[in-house]
Amino acid sequence: MTQKYSKSLINSNYSAKKMSIYNIFAEKNILLHIMTRITSHLLTALIAILLVACTARERHGVRLSDRDQIPEDEEVETLSQGTLHTDSIQVAEMGEQGSCELYMDWPKDGPQALMTSLREWIGIVLFADSASNLPSDPRTLAERYCREQLAAMQRSLEQMSIGDYNDGEAPEKGTEIRLVYETPRLVTYEVTGFQYFTGGGHGSYGTRGATFRKSDGKRYGNDIITRKDDTLRKLLKEGLKTYFKTEDESALQLIVQVPLDMVPLPDLPPYLLKDGLHFQYGVYDICPFDYGAPGFTLPIEQVRPYLDEDLLDEIE
Repeated sequence: MTQKYSKSLINSNYSAKKMSIYNIFAEKNILLHIMTRITSHLLTALIAILLVACTARERHGVRLSDRDQIPEDEEVETLSQGTLHTDSIQVAEMGEQGSCELYMDWPKDGPQALMTSLREWIGIVLFADSASNLPSDPRTLAERYCREQLAAMQRSLEQMSIGDYNDGEAPEKGTEIRLVYETPRLVTYEVTGFQYFTGGGHGSYGTRGATFRKSDGKRYGNDIITRKDDTLRKLLKEGLKTYFKTEDESALQLIVQVPLDMVPLPDLPPYLLKDGLHFQYGVYDICPFDYGAPGFTLPIEQVRPYLDEDLLDEIE
């Protein structure tokens, strides 16, 4: 199961951007390359998924092979200097019609308001429902999630009347929910996931995160950014240059499907990481599937003029 699943779980670093595919537009034979890409679209998409899935966990230094060595019931204090303690919960289920894996840093001990807020958010992420209506035991919750995903796969296969798996691959779904950043006043969680389903040309994947205040459990959303102007849009453009490893705006414009001077904020809320404020786009938001879900982190000093004062008080 684990070996098969090495392509499945991803997160927002997307270090697959180091592939030559993202730099090749800076070379002389741009038009020839574009024609070649059109004829090999599906192969490129598959390669992008595999490389993203295999390397994306590197930002936080965790791989599935590492997690497999953690005893199931071992308590993991993610950041020893903080006040939030977590349990490492990992469940993998395989049914006749597919497989599902879930890993999460479950809030075990800490400020009560923060614990409540985090658990409710995890419930929404997994079930589109508050955790108050779900099992209180995290392992029971995780097992229920995987069982429901397998049941959904079975129903979909029956509705589609598919007798054979697409390219011999069974449906599979993987989700990670991780505590990725903590300060004396704030914590940030990040969700990454991959889903492959029979009948599709390729899988789907995505990343999102949320920053919480310890004192009262407040979850910060899109209101972190209080205003937009041309300077902020320029910062977003520079972030995309960093992600795609190019300073050539003509090459970048071939990838990004909006004018570079009008790059929008992501629909997903930004969130705090060690190096600053992270902006995460979804697949297809501003570029074709081949190029993944762009994400980049801007230093706090660069985005300070745009940040909500309430959040700034917690940072400083």
